[in-house]
Amino acid sequence: ASILISSPPSKPTQVPLWPEWSDQDINNEKWDCIPKTKDKIKSPSQAHLFFTDPEGMVLLPPSLSVAHTKRPHEIFGNTTPVVFDPEVVHMMDLFYFNEHLFKSETMRWIICEIQNLWLAGRRKANAMDAPEGITVDYVYHWQPWTHIYAITKVGKEPNVPQYNPYGKYAVKLFWMGCWRKVIVDDQIPFDEDSLMLLPQSRYAHELWPMLLTKALLKIASLENRSSETIWDYLEHYLPVWKRPDQTGSNTESHVDSSQMVEHVDKPVVNTSKEKKESGKEKTKDKKGEWTI
Repeated sequence: ASILISSPPSKPTQVPLWPEWSDQDINNEKWDCIPKTKDKIKSPSQAHLFFTDPEGMVLLPPSLSVAHTKRPHEIFGNTTPVVFDPEVVHMMDLFYFNEHLFKSETMRWIICEIQNLWLAGRRKANAMDAPEGITVDYVYHWQPWTHIYAITKVGKEPNVPQYNPYGKYAVKLFWMGCWRKVIVDDQIPFDEDSLMLLPQSRYAHELWPMLLTKALLKIASLENRSSETIWDYLEHYLPVWKRPDQTGSNTESHVDSSQMVEHVDKPVVNTSKEKKESGKEKTKDKKGEWTI
């Protein structure tokens, strides 16, 4: 069931040292939460056996307020979630559903960096790249969902993360000089308007943007000072930008357009010349002659 949030989580008082990445460690990871019992359990939702991150809820940027959390099966209903959909791997779009997150500088940074890295690592496809019957224009060397691990074993083949109904995932991130294993759960935060507070793929049943962002936010939360504080302060002193269809008139800006026109129409005075002339007058001697 969804969880109501009474108060925001506090920043960690002790810096967690996530373990160095080990393929063998991932292969030995326990992905379920089934207790030792004789009763047969059909699904995690029936027994309420979901993994909960022992490090607590991920700390979101201060501009995003969490009202409640949900698990994927509560969000998508009869649609089975997936970590990534192989049919849409060439059509990644992190902007379509996430405009409400752009007020957070941290979220903007995460969304744009992931999207840009994905685009920067692409090249033109050739005949060897496309499977039979499938035509692709580009091949993408960096795929963000390959940083997420669950259930499947790590081997020589590329990582294909599977949906874990118990909600436990490992994310591979490079931090403090080495690759590390960051464990996250699949609890998704929402605000009071039921808007998701983690980046969402254009194909909503994909979980990889939320899981990858949760791991990145764990590292971002170690920063003692919020980079958003200065922007929150400056917001009151800068003109407000609105979409054209949402703007009633051009006079809604903080700066009055009539004042701008009046300022432009005023003649420009060369103040430096005036100061120079006044300075010359003061340099006259008693005889009325100029001194150099």
